[in-house]
Parts: sequence; C-alpha cells; structure tokens
Amino acid sequence: KTQAITIYIKDENDDELKFHVFQNDVLSYEDVYKCFYAYKDFKFPLNSNNKYLVVDAYKSEKIILINNIYESKEYKFSGVKEFDKKFNYKTHSIITVPLIHPIEGNVLGVVQLLNKCVDDKLVPFSTKDKETLSMFASFISLSIEKAQNDISKLKNLNKELSQTNESLEKRIKKELTTNENKSAKYFFRQSVCHVSHK
Repeated sequence: KTQAITIYIKDENDDELKFHVFQNDVLSYEDVYKCFYAYKDFKFPLNSNNKYLVVDAYKSEKIILINNIYESKEYKFSGVKEFDKKFNYKTHSIITVPLIHPIEGNVLGVVQLLNKCVDDKLVPFSTKDKETLSMFASFISLSIEKAQNDISKLKNLNKELSQTNESLEKRIKKELTTNENKSAKYFFRQSVCHVSHK
C-alpha cells in the first residue's frame, strides 16, 4: 500500500509532462482538493536543464527509486519539500515509473507512488514492487491511450459539426438573400402592373 499516487502525462503538442492525477490517503479531502487545484497547471519541461525525477524516468524509460528524498543528493525535490511544508505532510520514499505503451513502445508519461506502508509503517520500495509497478504501468498506459484516442475523436467530431454548421449557415443566408431578391422583384412587378393598369 502507498500513501499517494501522482500521474504526469506528456501532451501531444507540447514537450512537457503535465500534472493529471493526484490521490493521497493521508491528507483530508479538503487538502487533496486544494492540492489538486494548486498544482493542476504544473508542468515539467522535457528539455529543461534542471534535473527532475519525473523527466529522468520519462527520458531514460527506467524505474527510479528514491528511498529518502531528504537524503537524496541526485535531486533537489524543492517542489516536494514545499508541498510537504504547505500541507504538513512528510514525503519519505518515491518510486517513479515511466508509462510505456506495451504494444507501441512509446512513453506516454510517468506515474509516481509515494511512501510505501506495511502495517501503518513506512518501508522502502522493493525489487518486487518495481516488477509489479512495471506491469501496472502498462495497464495505465493502455487506459491513457484509449482516453486520448476518445478525446481526439471527440475533437474531430466537434470540428466536423462546427464546419457543417458553418456550411449550413452560409446556405441559409444564401437562400434568404435569394428569396428576398425574388420577393423584391415580385413586389416591384406587382407595383408596376398596378400602376400601369391605373
């Protein structure tokens, strides 16, 4: 069991990982809500010179395990430490897993799990956890790809509907203009005939 999970997904058009999912079993619902809205627009540029754990896992396509973020020399974890301070939380261990599509082999993002617990005690992540999470990440990747495909289809459908509406509006305007012209000619003829009969 872990206390928290976060998922970052690469946007199709941008070269960055974007915060998408956050769940924490220790924080109150109110704090989870505040946290999600505080970080929902947070992004990790993939071409950044800064050393980010999620970016490293994404680029290397390897699972990265940190047993104690406060003793880590490889990463600063300034964002995580700021989060801990703000929400009175204590992040201890993190395992970061790239979300690699099991068939196509492309990396869609990363999933991070925080603070493994056994009998309410924090324990380090193990090699077995890595293997299990690798399988778990494959299922997440398939779900993300399906969601992205569904969104793409909806966008295309909306675009087609918008184009159809525009085309329909143009045709209606054209028909109205034609009918107005016909009506004007008819009334003009009627007026001329009426005058000539007099």
